[in-house]
Amino acid sequence: AVLAQRLGISTSPNARIPPVVKATYDYVDERGEFLFQVVRYVPKSFRQRTKNAQGDWIWSASGVRRVLYRLPEILASPEHETVFVVEGEKDVEALRSLGFAATCNPGGAGKLTEEMAGPLLGRRVVIVADSDDAGRRHADKVARLLYRRVTSLKIVEMPDLR
Repeated sequence: AVLAQRLGISTSPNARIPPVVKATYDYVDERGEFLFQVVRYVPKSFRQRTKNAQGDWIWSASGVRRVLYRLPEILASPEHETVFVVEGEKDVEALRSLGFAATCNPGGAGKLTEEMAGPLLGRRVVIVADSDDAGRRHADKVARLLYRRVTSLKIVEMPDLR
């Protein structure tokens, strides 16, 4: 308690726990050039950052082009291969670890734009919806963007996926 007080850390049970970086996810363009990074914290929260000309972090990605996560891999995957679209980077990494082509958009549910969706056109797409209202709305939005613009489109809702 004395050390905590000396360091200015509250020992109250209601004190806010400072966030700790859990993972970082780099977003790159078609050529693999760095655009921005999503930082995931514990307790769960997210921030985006990019680098300035000197290589220093800027805690904003405002004005930076938005692309799909793992864009070069999606573009390099065979056209007949199914691409899974999920809500977040953690889910992309889980599917990749199983050998699947997977992607998501930056910013989470509801943030996919027509421009970002371009690399999915003409592909086989499975949208994996989180099992909450935001996840279902996101899956529906993605499906509406891709409807009749892809060769195959399915929405799958996984129980307990959040």
